Amino acid sequence: MIRRFPACALSFLLFCTALFPMPAVAQSADEIAALRQYAPTDLDSHWAADTLNDAIHADIVKGYPTGVAPGVVEVRPNASITRAEFVTLLVRATGLTSNAPAKTFTDVPSGTWFSEPIRIASSLGIVNGYEYNQFLPTKQIRRDEMAALIVRAFEHNISWQPVTAPPFLDVPAYWAADAINRATAVKIVNGKGDGKYFPADIATRAEAVTVLSRALHLESSALPTDDRLNAVVLADLRERQTAFNARNFAELEAINSRYSTGAQHAMMRYAFSTLQSLLTDPEAPAGLTMEIRRTETPSARVLQKSNRYATVELTGGRFDLLFTVPGAAPEVSPDDSSGLVYLKKMPDGSWKMYSAHPPEAA
Repeated sequence: MIRRFPACALSFLLFCTALFPMPAVAQSADEIAALRQYAPTDLDSHWAADTLNDAIHADIVKGYPTGVAPGVVEVRPNASITRAEFVTLLVRATGLTSNAPAKTFTDVPSGTWFSEPIRIASSLGIVNGYEYNQFLPTKQIRRDEMAALIVRAFEHNISWQPVTAPPFLDVPAYWAADAINRATAVKIVNGKGDGKYFPADIATRAEAVTVLSRALHLESSALPTDDRLNAVVLADLRERQTAFNARNFAELEAINSRYSTGAQHAMMRYAFSTLQSLLTDPEAPAGLTMEIRRTETPSARVLQKSNRYATVELTGGRFDLLFTVPGAAPEVSPDDSSGLVYLKKMPDGSWKMYSAHPPEAA
């Protein structure tokens, strides 16, 4: 089961399975694989587990297939990350585009998986490359290079703080010093102890995703309104309740696509598909009805927001799930959709939910 499984989706699955003691419903291989890709197998107890899970759920980071089963992935947090991988990650996470002229690198062939991200980053002045018109895409990225690329990419979107004194003993006055100092001042990067940054050290994947995530959550040049973010969360609850009570699974899928993305979309799709299979099974009780009945009026409050990411607290989300068979008393399961909801801005400008903490985990 994926961490942070939405409370309502989990309730549908557990309650229906308990209500109808029938063989497990076979879901499509695609649905199962889509769900598994958001549950990496190698993050337990890692210092950056929360950040990496969040990045996986938001589709910022893609895992590596393990070959164990379709969709099963690992993040390899302690592995190094190449210059091509980091630039690709940076461009994908920020949604950068550009048609401006770019530098041509002799070791970046057209049509490779990294050629377009490097072209975009070059045209925007984020990457410069090395001598002899080389980019060295397979070279492991250093901690000083990583800081420099982050500062250039977010130059105009973050409120940078003045640097009163150089923070690290091992960062001399050289090409990356200003970027390291500025990124440190706003806590995008940290040292490794004893007043040292270790700029020449190779960055790990966990470090790369962490500094990128911090930068993304500091962007403040084009903030969404609280009303806009709250409206997404509340509209999803309202419309989903109506469609569920009508047993309109086509509309439930449409609502899911309208308001959800990433892990949230995959999990809700799996939950509703499983519920539909159970309810349409020949062994399901005849005349079965189902209903979500709100026992509290939900409200939403923005806790944190940046240009592209936001956290909304949902409260007052208590409801009852009622399943009724003619001639029998309703089976009632109380639940709560309160918790923390995480949203991201999509390329078309809309906001969608990509993950959620149920109340007990919030």
